[in-house]
Amino acid sequence: MDRSQDERRRQATEAFEPVREVLVFQGSPRGKRGRTEECLQPFLEGVGQAGGRAEMVYLKDYKIEHCLGCFSCWMKHPGRCVHQDDMAVLHEKMREACCMVVAAPLYVYSVPGLVKDFLDRSLPMIEPWLVEGPDGRTTHPYRWPKKRRFVLFSVCGFPEVSHFESLVGMFQKMWSHPDRVMVGTVLRPSSESLPQAQRLGPVYGRIMDAFRRAGQELVELGWIREETERDIQTPVFDDPRTARDLGNAFWRTAQDYYEAKGQGRDLGSLEEYLTTRPDMMLTGMAAVYRADKGGDLEAVIQFILEGQPNGEYHLDIAGGNCYCRAGRAEKPDLTITTPWSVWWGIAKGRINGQEALMQGQYQANGDLGLLMRLGELFGGQD
Repeated sequence: MDRSQDERRRQATEAFEPVREVLVFQGSPRGKRGRTEECLQPFLEGVGQAGGRAEMVYLKDYKIEHCLGCFSCWMKHPGRCVHQDDMAVLHEKMREACCMVVAAPLYVYSVPGLVKDFLDRSLPMIEPWLVEGPDGRTTHPYRWPKKRRFVLFSVCGFPEVSHFESLVGMFQKMWSHPDRVMVGTVLRPSSESLPQAQRLGPVYGRIMDAFRRAGQELVELGWIREETERDIQTPVFDDPRTARDLGNAFWRTAQDYYEAKGQGRDLGSLEEYLTTRPDMMLTGMAAVYRADKGGDLEAVIQFILEGQPNGEYHLDIAGGNCYCRAGRAEKPDLTITTPWSVWWGIAKGRINGQEALMQGQYQANGDLGLLMRLGELFGGQD
């Protein structure tokens, strides 16, 4: 009878000592500025709330040379690498740790180069002997045997969790021994959409709460529940096309920004620039469409943005989804003709849309009832 993942993890760690300290190797090249850190922080809060203590190691701050494949750590001076760098300090931390987390973004379906160097340079931790492992496969014994728990923590920009499969497989191979147990796979797809998720209300809070709960469970149970891992993977958008559209709008806008900067234009920061561009804002508007308010609504809203190159976009609402498309729609239900500055002000809440219409700051033709519903259809969650 196949046991649940929770039961397998529970039984595999019954003889392990309780989790009091967690050693976290954070392997994002962006350090504290990336999505890995954003997702890791509530997890660490959960560790602390459960009475545990976490030690953070930012690999980017350590000098770790490439493994030379010389096997000196196995032959000339067993257990000691030929390189004189910071890896010796990390080896000592690893020797003492009973619970380790490797946290890193997904890079080309694996880990960033600095994490791979860290893993490669862990070779002194094992001995050269070829032995039969518990599953019958040939493996190497640990030089300093100890019962250890391991957690894989990773984020990626793709909306589908399946992109992590090869990464998870690699770590499962490393941590598949009665004394080396993988007690958590904390995976967050569509991580670059998390800022947008904050506008959606409950979904962002649920994801962050799940990260926090994972940290608590690691200390209180000694492993992370499968349900919690699934909650961490909660989709920001029901349709992956929404994440693709939003991502593509970002990259188009970012390319325009750096091209203009290269021409000497003073545009401020990229973050500021993103909030002022029609492509990014209208795609973001589509992304926060509230299907619970729209119901079975099917409509096309055309925007004609005066004074903007390529200033024609339309929102296509159908089947509970909304997508932003460039160009003119054949038969829009509502057409809004407006200077971009006016619509930007309305979207930011700096201009009252109804008053602006009455004052002739923009024109609306077609279904004016739909116009009156825009705040309801594209506003924040209740």
